[in-house]
Amino acid sequence: MNEDAKRQVIEELRDDANYYGELGKRYLSNSDIKTLVSEPDLYGQPIEGINLVKGGYMHLRILEPHLIGNYEIVDCPTRRNKEYTDFVNDRAVEGEPKPIFLLRKEANELEALATKVESNDEFVDALQSDIEPNEIEEPMIGEIEGYWFKGKADRINRRRGFIADLKTTRSLSLFKKNIEAYGYHSQAYIYEKLFGLPVRFYVIDKETGRLGVYDMSEYRMEQAEKYVKWGLEKLEMYYGADGQENLEQYYEYMVL
Repeated sequence: MNEDAKRQVIEELRDDANYYGELGKRYLSNSDIKTLVSEPDLYGQPIEGINLVKGGYMHLRILEPHLIGNYEIVDCPTRRNKEYTDFVNDRAVEGEPKPIFLLRKEANELEALATKVESNDEFVDALQSDIEPNEIEEPMIGEIEGYWFKGKADRINRRRGFIADLKTTRSLSLFKKNIEAYGYHSQAYIYEKLFGLPVRFYVIDKETGRLGVYDMSEYRMEQAEKYVKWGLEKLEMYYGADGQENLEQYYEYMVL
């Protein structure tokens, strides 16, 4: 792909409808690698759930707060009542999974976390201060190990020379302990390859409001490279020329 074609793709991927739609599906993502490594039989299936919705709201609230007024929130106490069901049905698209919407109480909880973030100078400087054009939710594509990947940076902080990636977690301890299980080390590796800048994670503990900032060590990045290569090997194994037969024989095994 020449540079003009690459710039055109990047421009189109700035629209989330393209990034997560048919155009974006031509490129591998970190989520794809994580699925291929841990659950290869689920590769290509959409990932949904309330935690993704909450994460999306928090990203919008912190990174693009001027857009938060457009976010639809349901003023009802539970998703099991008629008011919520009617709200969803009015916005559902035939043939697509029904969307999940935030409840007002959930949005209020996230707002409290956002206020905590905005009271911390380091988080504000990394995520919100001195933003230049094309630094927020900026996409990139590139070739890694012979495969084309995509990524979308939360904040390219060119002034400080890193990508600031915002995460929420149930516990900072779990985040640190399960960095590889979450696939965040491979995200850091892929994004550094695509953007040419290291990734620094800015993490919010949803339960306590505690904040953490984490860089990847050289050892962790070496493990991430192996992890990405392992995912690509599984892509060929299960979705290559002889993949269908291999996939039919796949099962998960573990000693519990």
